[in-house]
Amino acid sequence: MLYKKLSLFIYALALVILLSGCAKKLPTLTALSTKQLTQELVLQAQLSKSNAHAYVLTEGPQFNRWDIASGEVIQSIGRELLPQNTRSFVISENESQFVTSDGKSLSLWELDSFRIIGSLDFRQQLGDASIYSVVFIDDSVLAVGNSDGSIIFADLVNSVFRKRYAHSNEVVRLSVGHQKKYLYSAGNDGKVITTDLQELLTKNEYKTPFRVTSMISNSDDSLIFISDALDQQVIWQPWQNRVVARLDYWQQYRFFRRGMFIADDTLLLTTSPKTGISVWNTTTGKEVANWTAVSQSLGSTVMDIQELSGSQIMTITSDSVIETWDLSALLSLQ
Repeated sequence: MLYKKLSLFIYALALVILLSGCAKKLPTLTALSTKQLTQELVLQAQLSKSNAHAYVLTEGPQFNRWDIASGEVIQSIGRELLPQNTRSFVISENESQFVTSDGKSLSLWELDSFRIIGSLDFRQQLGDASIYSVVFIDDSVLAVGNSDGSIIFADLVNSVFRKRYAHSNEVVRLSVGHQKKYLYSAGNDGKVITTDLQELLTKNEYKTPFRVTSMISNSDDSLIFISDALDQQVIWQPWQNRVVARLDYWQQYRFFRRGMFIADDTLLLTTSPKTGISVWNTTTGKEVANWTAVSQSLGSTVMDIQELSGSQIMTITSDSVIETWDLSALLSLQ
């Protein structure tokens, strides 16, 4: 019996070594620049579209706008104005406003001046539930995803609230279509749902076996990358409601958090739960490159990615480390 168990162990070990040896060594990248903004505990971080500024929410709470070039704070909101339990923020598409959330209410701010415009208390609409995700539909309308699976549509001008139960569990991702016709929502129930914003009805949906960890759209929402928490990662066409590609890798399980479509949607860039970054061919699903951002702590993760001019991208991690990467060598291989 002992001999048999030993033989099985040796066989399994040899198989792992063989598979590791068969795995193709992929190209990697080295950062062109690296800069850490702060050593404070970061709750959320986001880069501006111009890549000139970084918005960082830290424990305290404290919300800062950083000038990336100088590494200096240029605007700040402290605990005297932010609710004590503030844990997240969302910036509007045109970067004119932002909201901060403490799980039960939202504070609305003007981005240029960092001046508070107003606040919205959702306790009556939420009951025992809490806010999980927020997105601007336009400057005066918000969609708020909640822990009970509901989505609240809040019209700030007319003080009108409409509530829709789209999911059976926490709504963890929200995205508005580029023509503002549809809202895409992802939940811990494994569903990605397309909601018609005129009638607030489901247009179509995609179901994964486990909770959704990624929902990444291209520029016109004709492609959406969906990843669940175990082993299903697909590129979905929501308009036709069909899967056009699946990620193909030799490991048993992988899942992803953030990313973007690049190179005219021929490539997909994804991040791991930590600081791993990968690039995939959107037709074959094959991985074409991977590398790792700088990690200063055990729980470090990539929080945002933005494209720079040309073939470069910029990332910011939960350690507030900003790095730039040149993808031109990878693009030339395609």
